[in-house]
Amino acid sequence: MQQRACFSAKLLAGDPEAQWILEEAGLQDRMRRYITTGGLGLTLATGKRGNNNHEKADESWENITNARVEDALALLKDWPTYSRVAAVLRHTPSENLADYKIISRDPLPTWTSRCGVLW
Repeated sequence: MQQRACFSAKLLAGDPEAQWILEEAGLQDRMRRYITTGGLGLTLATGKRGNNNHEKADESWENITNARVEDALALLKDWPTYSRVAAVLRHTPSENLADYKIISRDPLPTWTSRCGVLW
């Protein structure tokens, strides 16, 4: 399961348990990454100026299934940081949450162009 969501920090404003993620919001971009020994990962990020990238992607994001916050929280229930991250995740609007399959690609034959530029 791969789930992603983006939502306004205003949804967290009234929850004292979720304020930790907003400490530097508006001042600098911040990304927090949590990874378990089993390989499950969670990334929480806040942006200084929000997300204003509305360009169309080359690949379709339409191939998604309905996602539920409860399913994501169930995966994290045994984490030592559960109460901390759950305070943020429980505010995710269901219409902003997508559960989509990870796309696998064959490796590139090279990572650089003939001029030495990384792709």
